[in-house]
Amino acid sequence: MQNFKQKAINHLKIAIENDRKHLPSTIALCEILSDNGDFEQVESILTEAIRKTTESAELYFRFSEICLRQEKYDNALKAIEQAIKLNPKNADFYRLGCDIYFANKQENLSVPYLEKLIDLDGLDGEAHFKLSKLITDAHDFKRRKLLLEISIELLPNNILPMLDLALLLEKTANENQCEKDDVNKYINEAENLFLNISAINPKHGKAWYHLGILNFNKNKIKEAKNFFLKSLEFEDSKGMSAYKLGTINLLKKNWSAAENFFNISLEYNTERSNSLFEIATIQFHKTNYKTAIKLLEEAVEEIIKEEKDYYCKSEQYLKLSIFDTARKYLKKGIKAKKNHSKILVKLYQIKKLLPLEQNEEQQLKKAIDLDPENSESYFELGILHLKQKNWEEAQRCFLLACNHDWSHVEAHFNLGSILIKNKDYDAARMHLKIVLDLNKSHKMADKLLKKYLSVN
Repeated sequence: MQNFKQKAINHLKIAIENDRKHLPSTIALCEILSDNGDFEQVESILTEAIRKTTESAELYFRFSEICLRQEKYDNALKAIEQAIKLNPKNADFYRLGCDIYFANKQENLSVPYLEKLIDLDGLDGEAHFKLSKLITDAHDFKRRKLLLEISIELLPNNILPMLDLALLLEKTANENQCEKDDVNKYINEAENLFLNISAINPKHGKAWYHLGILNFNKNKIKEAKNFFLKSLEFEDSKGMSAYKLGTINLLKKNWSAAENFFNISLEYNTERSNSLFEIATIQFHKTNYKTAIKLLEEAVEEIIKEEKDYYCKSEQYLKLSIFDTARKYLKKGIKAKKNHSKILVKLYQIKKLLPLEQNEEQQLKKAIDLDPENSESYFELGILHLKQKNWEEAQRCFLLACNHDWSHVEAHFNLGSILIKNKDYDAARMHLKIVLDLNKSHKMADKLLKKYLSVN
């Protein structure tokens, strides 16, 4: 005995045979067959129906739907465009067009569809939210902010628009992309949003994490630490929180606790090169030099991979004309180069202590090439030239170290010492006085200053 669904199919087929243009029967039959997974049969029925009735927007819409379900994106897009041409005021058509672009990973091309969808259906919160995510230009901050605010109003139980708006406000305030008066306002708004998210979903680790970041930036270290510890309980933010807790403990010179947290961040593949560098620094303080060297060599391997990944992503987004995201990854790539330079200098310094063989000048020049603003690389190169009695080069390097970090005490002291040797006493006095301004207990600077002030 035929089941009810099969009977319905048979009756609908008979109805269509009697009237090839009977649209309700065609659509009903296609819906039943689609539920059964008979997509090819549905496509065939709709192709024939469109051939008989080329002016039906509904048929093109159904045909687009079935093509989308079969991942035939080009056919789906052509069909929905035809449906829109026949009936440009149907919001469902634009909604399906967006779904096609998103399914085909061409989200950026869906912007005109989303804009039209919002015009036709202003209460579609998902459309507002999707459009907000596709607006990446910093100059469109106000528009994106408004779209997210509307999304939150229309989707009150959805924390994703809240999270995006909170992150947008936090980023805008931290990067000085707004008026001074708005900075505190945006930070407070972001904090309230993160608190709302954590109230709706107490297990949303990223909300706790960003509450920690906001408090850390306000120098409320105790509050920040508590938020990071709360965030540490959840998988989505465990690595990030562990890294921040590591840095807090590093500042307090709680080496053991810091190392434990950095190991957690490594376990969760968060800030890998930085975590390895910080653990190496801790091992250095413990005088475990060989362990520190091994960790720093791993950090070099990691930072090279990270740097390459950032630049590749920047180029990809540049080709898609998503310029703000391209710039974001470019900045990350530049920061990775600076970190690479920092790691190389630390590796050089520890190897020098053992001592281990290394091409000292080449290593330091490589660090300078990676980050021409790294004062420590110039300082170490200056020390190397001092040993080789290359006074002119040493002076140049110490001066560059001072220029890039005016608080570098030893760079000023060594520069002052060379200037005394060159009998440039006025300049020597200036640098030695700077040393004492920065470190009043610097005995050698005090001794040289008194000696040459009294004589000259």
